Amino acid sequence: MSVFVSTTFMPSQSPVRQAIGMLKSIGVCNIELGSIHCYEEGLISFLKQQGSNYLMHNFFPPPQERFILNIASVDEGVRRKSLDFIRNSVDVAEEIGCRIYTIHPGFISDPEAESASLDNYDFQFASSTLSKELRQKSWDNFFASLIDISFYVKGKKITVALETQGSVSKKDFMLFSTLKDFFSFLNDSRADNIGVNLNLAHLNLSSKAWGYDMFRAIDMLKPRIKAVEVSHSDSSRDSHQALAKDGWYIDLLRDDFFKTVAVIFEGRDLSLTKVEQSYQILNDVCG
Repeated sequence: MSVFVSTTFMPSQSPVRQAIGMLKSIGVCNIELGSIHCYEEGLISFLKQQGSNYLMHNFFPPPQERFILNIASVDEGVRRKSLDFIRNSVDVAEEIGCRIYTIHPGFISDPEAESASLDNYDFQFASSTLSKELRQKSWDNFFASLIDISFYVKGKKITVALETQGSVSKKDFMLFSTLKDFFSFLNDSRADNIGVNLNLAHLNLSSKAWGYDMFRAIDMLKPRIKAVEVSHSDSSRDSHQALAKDGWYIDLLRDDFFKTVAVIFEGRDLSLTKVEQSYQILNDVCG
């Protein structure tokens, strides 16, 4: 499989056309279409003409009015709107020849806003009373949505992969971030055609927050992993920094397994020079 770079290195609400042009200027044609971009007319026709190899991530293609996807929402209107968006995105992904479309599992409480910080890209949540009952209801809604998506993609030439989530400060709002979550997902056959998008930064955070062995989680998830997202961060914030040659993830990625799946550099708000350096690091390790 190949090394990809996400278009999320650009500022929020930037045009994806510009991001693609910049990536192609440094020789990157394996491109993940990220969730941060503004609406652009004629985008699908443009993408089909570029000759690039695409993956697609969550909130893409961007609609004219942004909203936060939450397939686990206890607000049925939000959940249905999120599912409608994902079905449309599956169709777009298939139209542009995208092999993998990665999605978020949703949240226990609907986020109020996207991150307002360049140091931590966690969503912003209102103060909320969280309970075991609310978590179970959110999980049930999440899995009902997953079954719907699973049924929708059957027979299509695309794989939907569910992203592992992780946070230290917002851990109680996350789904698909604990060993129990992973076990429940893997042992429910009702959506067994849904893969996993292993976000290593998220897994690093969630394993610290919940006190489990990250490597055990990876071994557990391996049979379903279709893609891996990589960015540099410490053990407290999801900061999406440029990769480091001595980063904690480098030895892990030397495992031959990671040569069999798509590996994606997902940086945020970075210079093209740092993107190119990170791309080279990934190519050297698992390209």
